[in-house]
Amino acid sequence: WARLPGKSGRHPAHGTGVKDNGIGIKDEDKEMIFRPSFTTKKTGSGIGLTISRQIMKNMNGDIRFTSVYGEGTTFTVFVPFAE
Repeated sequence: WARLPGKSGRHPAHGTGVKDNGIGIKDEDKEMIFRPSFTTKKTGSGIGLTISRQIMKNMNGDIRFTSVYGEGTTFTVFVPFAE
C-alpha cells in the first residue's frame, strides 16, 4: 500500500527498490534530481530521472528515493495494481 500522486489515501501498489553502489546524493542536490538537465556528472544529459518520474506519473505510480551522502541511494518505484 502506498500514497500515490493524485489519489487520496493509500492504494494497493507494488514497490520495487534498487540500491546503487555510488556515494549518495548531497542534501543540497536532493530537491533538484528530478529536474530536466540537472546533473552532477561531467557527461550525460540529466534527463533520465525526469523521464522515469514522468513514466511513473503516466502510470499513476510514483518514484521515490532515500539517500545518505557517503553511503548510497535507494530508488523505489511504485506501480499501482490494476483496478
